Amino acid sequence: MKLQLLDEIAEINKAIGAPDLTRPVLDLINSRENTVYVAVLGQFKAGKSSFINSILGENILPIGSVPVTAIVTRIRFGVQPRLIIQFTDGHEIITDTSDLPLYVTEKLNPDNSKHVAQAIVEHPLLEPYKNISLIDTPGLGSLYKHNTMATLQWLPFTGVAIVAVSAERPLSEEDINLIKGVSQYCPDVAIVITKTDMFGPTQMAEIKSYITQSLAKTTGKSFPVYEYSAITNTAEYRQKIIEKLILPLHNHAE
Repeated sequence: MKLQLLDEIAEINKAIGAPDLTRPVLDLINSRENTVYVAVLGQFKAGKSSFINSILGENILPIGSVPVTAIVTRIRFGVQPRLIIQFTDGHEIITDTSDLPLYVTEKLNPDNSKHVAQAIVEHPLLEPYKNISLIDTPGLGSLYKHNTMATLQWLPFTGVAIVAVSAERPLSEEDINLIKGVSQYCPDVAIVITKTDMFGPTQMAEIKSYITQSLAKTTGKSFPVYEYSAITNTAEYRQKIIEKLILPLHNHAE
């Protein structure tokens, strides 16, 4: 009965041009694997795509100096690299991963004029973490309101949330509201402080302490906090995040 009702809701959402509202639920139900959706969230230009590229060990996601990501992008294991583009009318195409910017960037798909529901990248780089599907989300707080809506729609389907907070503007009011909101949906939330190369060790210790204490005060909860930079000590940061966060999720996906 529940599946029948969900199918009916999915048909309604498809008819009104919003199939992405139920597609994550259908994906989870139809999947025979214990896949955990790990969504990377944060304000625009917080370094989310760079962070995911670092975890993957290859620059798969497009990055830039202005808000880039416009469409939710899932990265999961696949024997061969390929890109699946799902459109709001329900049809999909399969193409090369190098075509990803054509569909998920604000520059090449302004205001989602191509009507993309989501992009799915399958890649063998995820073989060590087959039980995890990484989700790259559009940044919050930019002028592109449709990007914010696309991200917020994903929150209920997120198993684990990684919230990227830039060291250059640690824990804004928007960050706190995001962490509060995502905590209502996700059993696990982790904080990654990005762009740590902009500050010395003493300053970073102060920033990390400020974030930890502020979150405890405003949310009443404690969250694991990791540091990350795409410029310095990247391998060290990457290894720690994989060992402490990614691999435990993969090993205990159930």
